[in-house]
Amino acid sequence: MNPIAKLKQIANSFVVYQLRRRVEKLLSQHDLTIITVTGTIGKTSAKVAIGHVLEKVGRKVSFSSDSYNTEVGVPLAMFNLKAPDRPSNPASWRRILKDMDVILRDYPYDTIVIEIAEDERAMMTPWVKLLKPKISLLTGASAAHMERFESVEHLRDDAVWLAEQSDRCYYNADMPLIRDVMERKKSAVGYGLDTGLVRFESITRSKQGTLRAELIFGKERQSVKTQMIARHGLSSLLAAAAVAHELEVPIKDIARALADCRPVMGRMRLLDGVNGSRLIDDSYNSSPTAVMAGLDTLMEIPAKQHIAVLGSMNELGDFSSQLHREVAAYAAEKSIDMLVTVGKDAMNLMAPAAIEAGLDKSKVKLFRTPYEAGHYLKKHVQAGDLVFIKGSQNGVFTEETSRILLSAELHPGQELVRQSKAWKSRKKKSFGI
Repeated sequence: MNPIAKLKQIANSFVVYQLRRRVEKLLSQHDLTIITVTGTIGKTSAKVAIGHVLEKVGRKVSFSSDSYNTEVGVPLAMFNLKAPDRPSNPASWRRILKDMDVILRDYPYDTIVIEIAEDERAMMTPWVKLLKPKISLLTGASAAHMERFESVEHLRDDAVWLAEQSDRCYYNADMPLIRDVMERKKSAVGYGLDTGLVRFESITRSKQGTLRAELIFGKERQSVKTQMIARHGLSSLLAAAAVAHELEVPIKDIARALADCRPVMGRMRLLDGVNGSRLIDDSYNSSPTAVMAGLDTLMEIPAKQHIAVLGSMNELGDFSSQLHREVAAYAAEKSIDMLVTVGKDAMNLMAPAAIEAGLDKSKVKLFRTPYEAGHYLKKHVQAGDLVFIKGSQNGVFTEETSRILLSAELHPGQELVRQSKAWKSRKKKSFGI
């Protein structure tokens, strides 16, 4: 290891040590209800929904809308603080540590909802042991973050282990890979659209595209008019309902709170676009399961043209080629009107596979950057068109396509992910702009 890298490692270890000291002090001073959320898909959406519902029913909840799920992110989330724009700047961390010390004097929360990185078992084990969560959520396991795993089952087993370190675990019973393991565990309870103790039934779609459903707890039923457009987005609401039910919140109060839950930024948000179009902004990150679920939603909502902007999917390791091709074949099977690819893997793997699967070559448009894709579509989308936008983070950043296509009446900073000055600079550098 070179001296600079070694110095950075030492600095990071020192920061983690200082953060952990303050978390230990917090836990020694307060009897907190701690809820952890882990899984490869939908962690942030589930966490935010849980936090929102518990706030609505009177709890004082600390939860972050950011994906803080590592040894640095967890302490920040517990104190409801933001990561510094310049994490390498010691002064930034000194300010954060001072803010934590101030908050410790009069901690305002009784409940904490935090994410746990499912692909970092070694890193997260000491934290989960320290936190001793009352309730955990396992949102699912699918082909994501596969670079360091031999199989999806290996990743699942790590996620299951982390979720088990709680008094009660709720899991997504719609995913057989999870259900087959969790249904045999005494402290685990399933939730889902198709199965589980906590579930939605009688799902219908409004003319605006949002979903209505019947919330079921055993023999109890309650109608919920949601703000979600994606069936898989309902899983986050079920996660929140399950946690609230575990904390003895009445079903009527749960249903009322669920009706106020909006999709998290970058996750299946229906937004007004240019030229009278509409966007499904799902640009926060990407994995094969999430892309295919998003394509299902795209085709379920009536539109003049159904357009999919699909960026490269990162962190798939040796599975990358196969999974990009599978997603492309699924898009072709859905008979979308246009496929717009962003990034090298999407261009080299996804585009030709879609054409091979039967999508007309004239309907496939290839772009290196999200900016190019956005400016092309801005000239071509029309009133009544629906554009689904999804891609991974590093080197892809399809939220910039969404920004270019967003209606002028909407503010990007309030609707889209990664719109700060620091992020904009980082994105331009990654594309050599």
